[in-house]
Amino acid sequence: VRICHERGVFVFVDGIQEAGALKVDAARTDFDAFASGGQKHMLSSYGTGFLQIKRSFLEMLCPAYDAWLSHFVGPEDFLDLLRHDLPQAPDARRLEIGSLPYSDLWGMDESIKLLLELDIAKVEEYNIGLADLFCEGVRRTPDVRIVSDRTPGGKSHIVTIFVPDASEVRRKLRENNVVVSLREGCLRFSFHIYNTPDQIERSLIFLKKALN
Repeated sequence: VRICHERGVFVFVDGIQEAGALKVDAARTDFDAFASGGQKHMLSSYGTGFLQIKRSFLEMLCPAYDAWLSHFVGPEDFLDLLRHDLPQAPDARRLEIGSLPYSDLWGMDESIKLLLELDIAKVEEYNIGLADLFCEGVRRTPDVRIVSDRTPGGKSHIVTIFVPDASEVRRKLRENNVVVSLREGCLRFSFHIYNTPDQIERSLIFLKKALN
């Protein structure tokens, strides 16, 4: 971020793999904008998400689209639809267009409350602990290599591993209800608060069987 800002480059972070599973301090990191869909680690439905944007960056933007929600900032505005001189919303709501999926957003609101109640720092500690447990088992498995960064400053709850014939191994894992993603010839495992150490151990057992 510092290097970009020194060169007049804005930093917009896609945080969908992070928000909800790891602690993100966007203000301290000085991102210009941070966005995430809610359907992954925020435990919400498709169509939900959020955008955080620095006011200094927002004031430099000229929205490409303009709609009623770009101007409505309070309940009273929805009762005066014949006014056509409403200014743009004073905050990031000026970027909103169309109509929002309120029922989905209510669900996301409850998911966020749950994550905050659990404490996102503890959620991160738990998730990375599961990933560490998985990596310990992988390191004892022949012909398997951890691709992801597992250094103290770079590790996360997502672990990508290289295995011979990844597509076939993935098929065998799915037959045993171990759901993983196939990415560029590797398998990607992702852990969250709904996973347990017992599931990690069973996944390692099925992984070893799939390799035979």
